[in-house]
Amino acid sequence: MTIYQYHSISRNGQKRSGRIEAPSEQDARRLVTSSGDMLISLREAASRRWWALEQKKLINLRTASDFALELAGLLRAGASLRQSLEIQEEGNTPSAKLAQSLSLQIDHGHSLSSALKSGGGAAILLGEFAAAGEAGAGLDRLLESGGHFLNARHEAISRIRNALAYPAFIMLLGIMALVTITLVVAPALAPVLEDSGEGGFILWLANIGLWAQKRAELIYLSAALMLSTGFLLLRTKSVRVGLEKLIWRIPGIGSTARDIETGQSCEILSALLDAGRPLESSLRFAAHISSPGVARAYNSISRKIRDGTPASTAFLSEPSLPTEVRRLALLGEKASGLPDALRQAGQICHTRAMRRIERFAALIGPILVIGMGGAVALLMLNILGTISGIGDTPL
Repeated sequence: MTIYQYHSISRNGQKRSGRIEAPSEQDARRLVTSSGDMLISLREAASRRWWALEQKKLINLRTASDFALELAGLLRAGASLRQSLEIQEEGNTPSAKLAQSLSLQIDHGHSLSSALKSGGGAAILLGEFAAAGEAGAGLDRLLESGGHFLNARHEAISRIRNALAYPAFIMLLGIMALVTITLVVAPALAPVLEDSGEGGFILWLANIGLWAQKRAELIYLSAALMLSTGFLLLRTKSVRVGLEKLIWRIPGIGSTARDIETGQSCEILSALLDAGRPLESSLRFAAHISSPGVARAYNSISRKIRDGTPASTAFLSEPSLPTEVRRLALLGEKASGLPDALRQAGQICHTRAMRRIERFAALIGPILVIGMGGAVALLMLNILGTISGIGDTPL
């Protein structure tokens, strides 16, 4: 017999938790839910709490994407939603854990979309796709689109992280070298240089290092305050919108960010239109799941369509969208192939953004190596030159 720790919600909404002894996890689930409780989490009392920690981190993009694509494939194969979730529950992967949690909530009367939205993180976005599918656009089709959307976003974030990893490491090494020279090397050489009258630049660094050493606690507290304030500000919607506007104005970076967001949202628009959803409704949905910049563009197009403007003209007159999206939307509507045109435009934008990220990663690493290495080398040459000058000075 194994002891399990559980958390559940009773029929009247009260939260319950405790320990229960059962031969297996399935038996423990059955015992907890036999009284009508909705099981929230269940784990072995003596086991590591890695899954509890993962739950607190919410559902990530990869888990939500894998779950959506697996579920869409099972639904398309003819399985019911309950049967599909039972198949996905097998195993110990994050996707299986998510399926188990959703099954329990669906058994207690929740819809798939509401159950997903309660999972937090990327599951909230996936819940929006599920809600559109439950509204008649086709659950399997929308889950597949949602899975591809989340997978594309995960791929873009992973490539950006990989592109920045090496440059960040080089910058960290360079900064550590400069800090070490300023806080340790320069102050140690200062007494000798003062007696010899040499090394004005090194003495200047030494003064900075001594000043920082005396105020180390204040510097640490100020840095912690700035980081916490920045974290809180980034959680504010108005700050995020303003930051995105600033990023979109940076040459190169802004166009890449716009291509990533637009490419993903065009794929969603195409899937919704293929499923028979009206264009105006599809634009509202795409705006809801997109970043503020793209959302403003789609909301503007939606308003123009409501006012009687043709869709082709509305797309063409929106300057914040990439040229490919505007022109292909115009051609697509004239040829009665708007979904295919938007899909093609999305693929063009996404591919172009990935190429730019790869080129950036290939260029920025060598530039930083040369720049940071050169700065540290010049500083060390200055120090060595000063020390050599002391040796040549007559006593």
